Amino acid sequence: MSGSLSFPPLLSGDEVPVHVDPFVKAITQAMVEPEPGQVTYSLDAATMRAAMCFGPDRALQQALPGALFASLLGLNDALGALALPEVAVHFEWPAGVKVNGARCGRARVAASTGAPEAEPDWLIVGVEVPLMPLGARDRAMRRTRRRCGRKAVST
Repeated sequence: MSGSLSFPPLLSGDEVPVHVDPFVKAITQAMVEPEPGQVTYSLDAATMRAAMCFGPDRALQQALPGALFASLLGLNDALGALALPEVAVHFEWPAGVKVNGARCGRARVAASTGAPEAEPDWLIVGVEVPLMPLGARDRAMRRTRRRCGRKAVST
């Protein structure tokens, strides 16, 4: 897949190559200069990976559940819009994703502080969901890497 995505006015996008983890890239960017509303993503036919930077205005213990829930709700809406109506998407709190009852994907979080009472400068929520069965996914990854002219990189 190639091309860029369009975002609503309060969000902006940063596409990274398929061999780069958008979650790690978002954390690296936030450590230098946090930009709330920045969505870092990888356009990969095999796996949907994205991370979003939040700029909380409250303590971590209050901000984290809301940011995680909002991100998973967005993931649910996106998968619901693209998948067949029969596909069931559920979440296992705090960060598990299930598709048709099977574990399929995950969410991750990182913040500028680990202190629950402190207000973080930034909060990153990342999501990752495989879009193909494992065998097909491996073949798609090899094709994507060949198209990008990169050597195979494990993800």
